[in-house]
Amino acid sequence: MKKYVFTACALLLSVLVWGEYSMLIHRSEGKVSVANCESVDSVKCLQKSVRFHKEGDDVSDYDYRTLDSITFVDADELIPRDTVFVTFSRSGAKCVNPYESFVDIKTDGGVVNVKSTAYYKDIVYVLSGSSDNGSFVIDSERKFKVILDNLTLTSTGQVSPIRSFSDKTMSIELKGKNVLTDSDKDTCNAVIRSKGQIVFEPCNGSLEVNAKQKRAIQSGDYIEVNGGTIKTTSSLGDCIRANDYFLMTDGKLSLNGGGLNVTDGYFRMDGGSLQAISDMVDVKMIDVETEFVDEEGDTITDAEHGAFYLNGGDLEFTIVGEGSRFVKTDGDIVVKGGKISGMVGGPSFLETIASGADMEIDVTNSTALKADGFIYIYGGVHDLRSGSGADGARLLASDNGIVFDGGAKLTLYSESTMFEYTSSSGKAKKKIAAAIKTDKNVVFKDCEVNIISSSYAYGIASDGNTEVNDGAVVSIICESNDGVYVCTDCAGKLVCNGGYIASRSNASWAFSCPISLNGGLAVGFGKAKHSSGLKSSKYGLLLDREYDGTPFQVVDEAGNVLFSHNGKVGNEKVSVTQLCMGFQFVKGDTFYYKVGGSLKNGNDVGYTGFVVDGTYSGGDSYEAIGPRETGQYTISREGE
Repeated sequence: MKKYVFTACALLLSVLVWGEYSMLIHRSEGKVSVANCESVDSVKCLQKSVRFHKEGDDVSDYDYRTLDSITFVDADELIPRDTVFVTFSRSGAKCVNPYESFVDIKTDGGVVNVKSTAYYKDIVYVLSGSSDNGSFVIDSERKFKVILDNLTLTSTGQVSPIRSFSDKTMSIELKGKNVLTDSDKDTCNAVIRSKGQIVFEPCNGSLEVNAKQKRAIQSGDYIEVNGGTIKTTSSLGDCIRANDYFLMTDGKLSLNGGGLNVTDGYFRMDGGSLQAISDMVDVKMIDVETEFVDEEGDTITDAEHGAFYLNGGDLEFTIVGEGSRFVKTDGDIVVKGGKISGMVGGPSFLETIASGADMEIDVTNSTALKADGFIYIYGGVHDLRSGSGADGARLLASDNGIVFDGGAKLTLYSESTMFEYTSSSGKAKKKIAAAIKTDKNVVFKDCEVNIISSSYAYGIASDGNTEVNDGAVVSIICESNDGVYVCTDCAGKLVCNGGYIASRSNASWAFSCPISLNGGLAVGFGKAKHSSGLKSSKYGLLLDREYDGTPFQVVDEAGNVLFSHNGKVGNEKVSVTQLCMGFQFVKGDTFYYKVGGSLKNGNDVGYTGFVVDGTYSGGDSYEAIGPRETGQYTISREGE
C-alpha cells in the first residue's frame, strides 16, 4: 500500500504543472475531496499520511489507510465550490465534499448523514444515481438546496429517503426523472420530511413520491410548489401535509389516494395545475383545518381571507370513496379565478357517535366544496358534478352562506339521490342531495350559474334567502325534486332584485318557497308554492308543469334571442345569456297564464300562473292561449 502511495505521489508531482486540471481524492466511506492542481504547491509523503501543501500555507493530510485513489478532471467541468455531490449505487453512496471543514458527511451503505455548520453560504447538494436501500439525512444551520438529478431512491429501514432535521428552508430542484419510495417500516411517516420549509423551485424535471407508510411529503412549516411535475401517492394518510400554509404558483401536482392537509394555516393557488384522484373512504383531498382570526381572536369573514383561496390555475378531481370531499375547510372558501372541474361519486355513510348514555348517528356525505364558513365564488369557470352512486351528495355546501359574483361561470350537474337511513331511535330519515346547500343565504350577482339535476337532488336548498341581483343569470332544471327549496320552518324566500332566474321541475316544485319580485325576471316551469304573499313590481311567469320541453325563448324588442331554455333534463347543458328589460316570450306550443287578485290563505299558485305587478290569487281560473305552431306574446306591466 505504501509503495503504491509513494508511486502515486511521484506521478502526482509530475502533473502538478497542469493547472487546467483538478484532483478528486477518493477515500473510504465514499468520501471524495477536491483540489485544484494549480493551487497545490507540493505533496509530501509522511509516515502515516500524505500531506498536500496548498496556497496560503493551507495543509491537508490524508491517512494512507483511508486513501483509495486519485483521479483528474478538467477544472472547467468541476462542480461549483458550494456544491456537494452524492451519488447512490447498489454498493452504497459516494460523496464529493469540498467543504469538509463545515460539512461533515458519514455514509453507512446507502444511508448518508450530513451535518452542516456552514454559516456564511448556502450549500447545494446534488443527489443522483440509484439505490434500493438509500436515504439522505441532513441537519443544517443555514438554508440549503437539494437538486434531485435523475435519482431513484428506495429506503428499506426506518429512515425516510429524504429527511431534514433543520428548521431552515430546504429548496428542491428537479432534473430529469426522479422516484422516491419509503418503507413500511418508516418511522418518519413521510417519504420527504422536513422540520423547516419545503420549496420546490421552478424547473422542468419530475418527481414521483410513493408513500408506503403514511405521507408522501411533510413539512413542519410551509410548502411551496413553483414548478416541476410532482406525483404523490399514499393509501394510508395524506399525500401532502403542511403546517403554516401551502402555496402553488406553477407546475403540475397530482394527489393519488390521500389528500393535502394544512393543519394551521391556509391553502392558496395562483397558477399551475392540481389533479386529485381517490377512492378512499372519508377522504378530504384539500383539507384546511383553520380559519382566519384577527389580533383579538375573532374570526375574519370576507372575500380576502379564505382558508382555501384560488386565484388562478386548474384543479381537477375524481373522488369516489364513501363520504369523500374535494375541498373541506373550517373557514371560508374564496375563488377569484382559475378553474375547478371534477366529480364526487361516493355514497354517504353512517357513523355512530356516543353522547353520554345516548348513541347518535351522524351522516357523512360526499361534497365537492364544503366550508364551515362562507363560500365566495368571485370569478373563474367551473364544472362540478356528482355521480349516480353519490346519494346525499352536495356540490357546494356552506354553513354561513354562498355568494356568486365577479363574472363567475358555473355548471353544477347532479345525478345524486336522497340518502335514506334509520336513526338511533329507529325512525326512517333522509339526507337530501343538492347542487347548492347552505344553512344561510345564497346570493347571485354578476354570474352565470347552470344547475341540472337528473335524479332526486334539489337545485338550491337553503334555510335562508335565495337572492338574485342585476347581472345574474341562474338556470335550474330538476328531474324529480324542487328547483329552489326552503324548509317549511325557515324564514327564507326567493328574492329577485334584478337579473334572471328560471327553474323547471318535471315532478315537483319549480319554486318551493315564498317569492318576492322587486326587479328582474323569474320564470318557473311547473308549480310554485307560496307560504306568504307573492309581491311583484316587475315580471314573473309560471308555465304549466306539463310544458312539453320545446324550446322556450326570451327575445328583445328587436327579435334578438336573449335567453333559450331547452326544458330538458340530462347531459345537455342549458345555454343562458344575460338579459335586459322589455321581454317577449316565444314558444311553439300552448302555454297558460293567470292574472290579477291577491293571495288567499297562503294557497298554492297551482300548476299554472302568471304574475305582473300586484299580488296573485290562487284558484282554478286561467286563460289558455293556443294551441299554435308558433306564437309570440308580449308581457307588459299592468297599465302599460
